[in-house]
Amino acid sequence: MNKLVCKLKNVDDLNMQSLQKRIDNGYRFVVYQYSISLIAGNIFTVSPAYLLKKEDTKKHTLKYNLLSSILGWWSLNGVTNTLKSLKTNSRGGIDVTEDIILNLNRDSLLSKKVKIKELHTIFRKPDKSTIKDFVKSIDKTKSINIDQNIYLGRYLNTESFSYFIAFDTISETNKKELMTSLRKVFYKHVHIEILKINPKDEITQKLTQQGFKLHTTKQKSEFIKVIAVLEQL
Repeated sequence: MNKLVCKLKNVDDLNMQSLQKRIDNGYRFVVYQYSISLIAGNIFTVSPAYLLKKEDTKKHTLKYNLLSSILGWWSLNGVTNTLKSLKTNSRGGIDVTEDIILNLNRDSLLSKKVKIKELHTIFRKPDKSTIKDFVKSIDKTKSINIDQNIYLGRYLNTESFSYFIAFDTISETNKKELMTSLRKVFYKHVHIEILKINPKDEITQKLTQQGFKLHTTKQKSEFIKVIAVLEQL
Protein backbone atom coordinates (compact mmCIF):
# COMPACT_ATOMS: atom_id res chain seq x y z
CA MET A 1 0.00 0.00 0.00
CA ASN A 2 1.07 3.62 -0.52
CA LYS A 3 2.02 5.42 2.69
CA LEU A 4 -0.09 8.54 3.22
CA VAL A 5 0.70 11.47 5.50
CA CYS A 6 -2.26 13.03 7.24
CA LYS A 7 -2.05 16.45 8.89
CA LEU A 8 -3.76 16.82 12.25
CA LYS A 9 -5.81 19.85 13.34
CA ASN A 10 -7.08 20.87 16.79
CA VAL A 11 -4.47 18.83 18.67
CA ASP A 12 -2.45 21.72 20.13
CA ASP A 13 -1.15 21.09 23.67
CA LEU A 14 -2.42 17.49 23.69
CA ASN A 15 -0.35 14.50 24.70
CA MET A 16 -1.24 10.86 24.04
CA GLN A 17 -3.14 10.52 27.33
CA SER A 18 -5.18 13.71 26.97
CA LEU A 19 -5.95 12.87 23.34
CA GLN A 20 -7.23 9.43 24.30
CA LYS A 21 -9.38 11.04 26.99
CA ARG A 22 -11.00 13.26 24.36
CA ILE A 23 -11.60 10.25 22.10
CA ASP A 24 -13.21 8.46 25.04
CA ASN A 25 -15.43 11.52 25.56
CA GLY A 26 -16.76 11.41 22.00
CA TYR A 27 -14.26 13.42 19.95
CA ARG A 28 -13.49 12.04 16.48
CA PHE A 29 -10.91 12.69 13.76
CA VAL A 30 -12.82 13.74 10.64
CA VAL A 31 -11.66 14.57 7.10
CA TYR A 32 -13.66 16.40 4.42
CA GLN A 33 -13.53 15.87 0.68
CA TYR A 34 -13.08 18.72 -1.76
CA SER A 35 -12.78 19.17 -5.50
CA ILE A 36 -10.73 21.80 -7.38
CA SER A 37 -10.79 21.99 -11.17
CA LEU A 38 -7.73 23.05 -13.14
CA ILE A 39 -7.16 23.45 -16.87
CA ALA A 40 -5.36 20.10 -16.99
CA GLY A 41 -7.84 18.19 -14.84
CA ASN A 42 -9.41 17.89 -11.41
CA ILE A 43 -7.94 17.56 -7.91
CA PHE A 44 -10.18 15.37 -5.74
CA THR A 45 -8.72 14.93 -2.29
CA VAL A 46 -9.35 15.30 1.45
CA SER A 47 -8.66 17.89 4.13
CA PRO A 48 -6.43 17.47 7.18
CA ALA A 49 -7.97 15.39 9.98
CA TYR A 50 -9.81 17.62 12.45
CA LEU A 51 -10.32 16.50 16.03
CA LEU A 52 -13.94 17.47 16.64
CA LYS A 53 -17.01 16.99 18.73
CA LYS A 54 -20.05 15.98 16.68
CA GLU A 55 -21.67 19.38 17.11
CA ASP A 56 -18.57 21.14 15.71
CA THR A 57 -18.58 19.46 12.29
CA LYS A 58 -21.04 21.85 10.62
CA LYS A 59 -18.64 24.79 10.10
CA HIS A 60 -16.08 22.53 8.40
CA THR A 61 -18.78 21.03 6.21
CA LEU A 62 -19.71 24.54 5.06
CA LYS A 63 -16.06 25.51 4.48
CA TYR A 64 -15.18 22.58 2.21
CA ASN A 65 -18.54 22.52 0.46
CA LEU A 66 -18.07 26.21 -0.37
CA LEU A 67 -14.59 25.49 -1.72
CA SER A 68 -15.89 22.72 -4.00
CA SER A 69 -18.95 24.73 -5.04
CA ILE A 70 -16.77 27.62 -6.23
CA LEU A 71 -13.80 25.77 -7.73
CA GLY A 72 -14.89 22.18 -8.33
CA TRP A 73 -17.21 22.11 -11.34
CA TRP A 74 -15.01 23.29 -14.18
CA SER A 75 -13.38 20.15 -15.64
CA LEU A 76 -14.25 16.76 -17.13
CA ASN A 77 -14.54 14.98 -13.78
CA GLY A 78 -15.28 18.13 -11.80
CA VAL A 79 -19.06 17.78 -11.70
CA THR A 80 -18.96 14.16 -10.47
CA ASN A 81 -16.26 14.82 -7.87
CA THR A 82 -17.90 18.00 -6.63
CA LEU A 83 -21.23 16.24 -6.14
CA LYS A 84 -19.48 13.39 -4.28
CA SER A 85 -17.71 15.92 -2.04
CA LEU A 86 -20.91 17.79 -1.21
CA LYS A 87 -22.74 14.56 -0.44
CA THR A 88 -19.98 13.14 1.78
CA ASN A 89 -19.41 16.37 3.69
CA SER A 90 -23.12 16.96 4.22
CA ARG A 91 -23.20 13.59 6.01
CA GLY A 92 -20.55 14.80 8.44
CA GLY A 93 -17.36 14.02 6.52
CA ILE A 94 -15.34 10.81 6.86
CA ASP A 95 -14.50 9.47 10.31
CA VAL A 96 -10.83 8.39 10.27
CA THR A 97 -10.35 8.10 14.03
CA GLU A 98 -9.45 4.40 14.02
CA ASP A 99 -6.87 4.88 11.28
CA ILE A 100 -5.25 7.86 13.03
CA ILE A 101 -5.07 6.17 16.43
CA LEU A 102 -3.69 2.97 14.88
CA ASN A 103 -0.71 4.85 13.42
CA LEU A 104 -0.23 7.66 15.92
CA ASN A 105 2.74 7.97 18.29
CA ARG A 106 4.18 10.70 20.50
CA ASP A 107 6.43 12.16 17.79
CA SER A 108 3.72 12.30 15.14
CA LEU A 109 1.34 13.97 17.60
CA LEU A 110 3.97 16.64 18.35
CA SER A 111 4.60 17.23 14.63
CA LYS A 112 0.85 17.13 13.88
CA LYS A 113 1.53 14.78 11.00
CA VAL A 114 0.84 11.05 11.09
CA LYS A 115 2.13 8.62 8.50
CA ILE A 116 -0.59 6.10 7.67
CA LYS A 117 1.33 2.84 7.35
CA GLU A 118 -1.60 0.62 8.25
CA LEU A 119 -5.31 1.23 7.66
CA HIS A 120 -8.09 0.03 9.91
CA THR A 121 -10.67 0.89 7.25
CA ILE A 122 -9.57 0.35 3.65
CA PHE A 123 -12.96 -0.09 1.96
CA ARG A 124 -16.18 1.88 1.88
CA LYS A 125 -19.54 1.14 0.33
CA PRO A 126 -19.68 2.50 -3.24
CA ASP A 127 -22.46 4.88 -4.27
CA LYS A 128 -25.74 3.50 -5.60
CA SER A 129 -25.01 4.16 -9.27
CA THR A 130 -21.69 2.28 -9.04
CA ILE A 131 -23.37 -0.67 -7.32
CA LYS A 132 -26.00 -0.79 -10.08
CA ASP A 133 -23.31 -0.75 -12.79
CA PHE A 134 -21.49 -3.69 -11.19
CA VAL A 135 -24.73 -5.65 -10.74
CA LYS A 136 -25.68 -5.11 -14.40
CA SER A 137 -22.23 -6.22 -15.56
CA ILE A 138 -22.39 -9.38 -13.43
CA ASP A 139 -25.87 -10.16 -14.74
CA LYS A 140 -24.57 -9.83 -18.31
CA THR A 141 -21.69 -12.20 -17.60
CA LYS A 142 -23.78 -15.35 -17.80
CA SER A 143 -20.92 -17.74 -17.05
CA ILE A 144 -20.60 -16.46 -13.46
CA ASN A 145 -22.36 -18.50 -10.79
CA ILE A 146 -24.59 -15.97 -9.00
CA ASP A 147 -25.50 -18.37 -6.17
CA GLN A 148 -22.56 -17.26 -4.01
CA ASN A 149 -21.27 -14.42 -1.82
CA ILE A 150 -20.17 -11.34 -3.78
CA TYR A 151 -18.64 -8.28 -2.09
CA LEU A 152 -17.88 -4.87 -3.59
CA GLY A 153 -15.95 -2.01 -2.03
CA ARG A 154 -14.32 1.27 -2.96
CA TYR A 155 -10.64 1.04 -2.03
CA LEU A 156 -9.61 4.11 -0.02
CA ASN A 157 -5.81 3.93 -0.09
CA THR A 158 -5.43 5.62 -3.46
CA GLU A 159 -6.04 9.07 -4.94
CA SER A 160 -7.88 7.68 -7.98
CA PHE A 161 -11.10 5.68 -8.05
CA SER A 162 -10.44 2.03 -7.32
CA TYR A 163 -12.94 -0.79 -6.77
CA PHE A 164 -12.42 -4.33 -5.51
CA ILE A 165 -14.97 -7.07 -6.08
CA ALA A 166 -14.60 -10.57 -4.60
CA PHE A 167 -16.44 -13.86 -5.20
CA ASP A 168 -16.52 -17.18 -3.36
CA THR A 169 -15.52 -18.81 -6.65
CA ILE A 170 -14.48 -17.23 -9.94
CA SER A 171 -12.31 -18.57 -12.76
CA GLU A 172 -9.81 -16.61 -14.85
CA THR A 173 -12.21 -16.90 -17.80
CA ASN A 174 -15.00 -15.43 -15.66
CA LYS A 175 -12.71 -12.57 -14.63
CA LYS A 176 -11.87 -11.70 -18.23
CA GLU A 177 -15.51 -11.78 -19.31
CA LEU A 178 -16.60 -9.65 -16.34
CA MET A 179 -13.80 -7.14 -16.90
CA THR A 180 -14.82 -6.80 -20.55
CA SER A 181 -18.37 -6.03 -19.44
CA LEU A 182 -17.20 -3.57 -16.76
CA ARG A 183 -14.96 -1.69 -19.19
CA LYS A 184 -18.01 -0.86 -21.28
CA VAL A 185 -19.26 1.13 -18.27
CA PHE A 186 -16.17 2.42 -16.44
CA TYR A 187 -13.40 4.63 -17.86
CA LYS A 188 -9.90 3.16 -18.12
CA HIS A 189 -8.57 5.37 -15.31
CA VAL A 190 -10.91 3.60 -12.87
CA HIS A 191 -8.95 0.72 -11.35
CA ILE A 192 -10.87 -2.56 -10.85
CA GLU A 193 -9.63 -5.68 -9.05
CA ILE A 194 -11.58 -8.96 -9.35
CA LEU A 195 -10.66 -11.41 -6.61
CA LYS A 196 -11.54 -14.77 -5.09
CA ILE A 197 -12.38 -14.68 -1.38
CA ASN A 198 -9.54 -16.23 0.61
CA PRO A 199 -9.74 -16.59 4.43
CA LYS A 200 -5.95 -16.15 4.63
CA ASP A 201 -5.87 -13.00 2.48
CA GLU A 202 -6.12 -9.70 4.40
CA ILE A 203 -7.53 -7.71 1.47
CA THR A 204 -10.47 -10.02 0.73
CA GLN A 205 -11.21 -10.45 4.45
CA LYS A 206 -11.32 -6.65 4.90
CA LEU A 207 -13.57 -6.46 1.85
CA THR A 208 -16.07 -8.94 3.31
CA GLN A 209 -16.10 -6.99 6.58
CA GLN A 210 -16.16 -3.42 5.26
CA GLY A 211 -17.52 -3.69 1.72
CA PHE A 212 -21.06 -4.08 0.40
CA LYS A 213 -22.62 -7.50 -0.18
CA LEU A 214 -24.11 -7.53 -3.67
CA HIS A 215 -27.44 -9.03 -4.62
CA THR A 216 -27.64 -9.45 -8.37
CA THR A 217 -30.82 -9.11 -10.36
CA LYS A 218 -30.72 -12.86 -11.02
CA GLN A 219 -30.43 -13.62 -7.30
CA LYS A 220 -33.44 -11.44 -6.54
CA SER A 221 -35.40 -13.10 -9.34
CA GLU A 222 -34.60 -16.57 -8.02
CA PHE A 223 -35.55 -15.49 -4.48
CA ILE A 224 -38.91 -14.18 -5.71
CA LYS A 225 -39.57 -17.51 -7.50
CA VAL A 226 -38.81 -19.48 -4.32
CA ILE A 227 -41.15 -17.29 -2.27
CA ALA A 228 -43.90 -17.76 -4.87
CA VAL A 229 -43.52 -21.55 -4.72
CA LEU A 230 -43.59 -21.56 -0.90
CA GLU A 231 -46.75 -19.44 -0.85
CA GLN A 232 -48.51 -22.09 -2.99
CA LEU A 233 -47.70 -24.90 -0.55
